[in-house]
Amino acid sequence: MKSNAALRTKTSADRVIDGDLAALGDASRQHVPSIDASLASTAVHAPRTPHAYRDDLPGVEARRNSLAETRRRELALMPLTLSQIYAHRVARAAGGAAAILCALGLLVILDDRFLVRLTTYFIPGFAIGVYALVSIAFVLVTYQVAHWIAEQRFSARMRELVSTGPDAYSDLDQLAVGPFAVAAEKVRRVDQVALVLPLAGIALLAPLLAFVGYIGVIALRGYYGRSQIESFMAMTSDMGPVLLALLAGVVLASILGHMIGREHRRGEPAEWVRWLGHWGMLVVAFVVGAIVAGATMSTTFRMQHYTTPSHTTRYLLALGGEAAIMLPTISFFLWWRRRERWRLGD
Repeated sequence: MKSNAALRTKTSADRVIDGDLAALGDASRQHVPSIDASLASTAVHAPRTPHAYRDDLPGVEARRNSLAETRRRELALMPLTLSQIYAHRVARAAGGAAAILCALGLLVILDDRFLVRLTTYFIPGFAIGVYALVSIAFVLVTYQVAHWIAEQRFSARMRELVSTGPDAYSDLDQLAVGPFAVAAEKVRRVDQVALVLPLAGIALLAPLLAFVGYIGVIALRGYYGRSQIESFMAMTSDMGPVLLALLAGVVLASILGHMIGREHRRGEPAEWVRWLGHWGMLVVAFVVGAIVAGATMSTTFRMQHYTTPSHTTRYLLALGGEAAIMLPTISFFLWWRRRERWRLGD
């Protein structure tokens, strides 16, 4: 009686559910497939493949197209400041490398008497100004070419980030990182080299040109009764003080670049970077430059009376001249870097 009463109280929905459960019970008695077969039947690949547990292709393509449109809008609204700063930093690094090559070429010429005579044959009168003009032109051309190439490469990379191809899964991986994040990383990555190479180039080329020009002017008057070329080669035979000063400038540029790299890793500015970029460095550079200029004039006057300066005086003058050039240069580059970071919103 109770069973008949239960059957009478069941609704049509209850009867449908009972029928489905009975059908499932019959199917469960059949052979159960393996896990790999079940995964293959549901179009889910093994975990070792790069597309494991992903949606079917139509859903992936729809998500790919939507994300691509979002990234293209992001690229269209991305400020041009990133492209400009990146191109300028790459160009500064290339210009610094060109200055280093010019300085090394001048050192090679000064180290070889034959090259010195050959140079004076083509550039009569020790016209170091001609070499300086050639060096400056080479640096400027390198800067401009590197700037143009960096702009083109940057634009091509940004277009590549928002483009799509036949593989929807690879496109999703590429579009996962937006163009703004990639551009900011590219700008940050060249920050260190854009500071070290120009400083090293100036630390080598500017003092070397000043030294050779100074020696050339003295050699024009003759030295100890010798000819101009003999006087020039005699005064450039011992380059120890100059080489030490050049090495000190390069080491200072390298230390500053190391501080910039540590600043990026820690996320906070280094105290030494702040100190070197302070306006007080300009005052120190002016005082050092005035002292070096006065000592150089005094030394030149004594050399005209055939009095050779001591080794200590030569080393002090070389190091002082290097400091007088590097301190304002470092202050300027750090100020320019602060300006770029302000434009980037850092």
